[in-house]
Amino acid sequence: TWDACHYTSYGRMAGGSNPRHKLFERFRNRYQCKFNFRRENFGVYACTGCGRCFEVCPGKIDIRKVMAGL
Repeated sequence: TWDACHYTSYGRMAGGSNPRHKLFERFRNRYQCKFNFRRENFGVYACTGCGRCFEVCPGKIDIRKVMAGL
């Protein structure tokens, strides 16, 4: 099954615990993982620029616009 960071089940762990209950927390984690965590730990960005994420995003969130605004 596919999961997305915008769904409340995203990040749910064994036993039903979920460290990111709120949408903004999951949204923030998505960008932190793609653009900070991977770069700091592996020296590369997790985003390849393919555009798939904003084409299928149920909230129509365009990652390019978000990053341009930061």
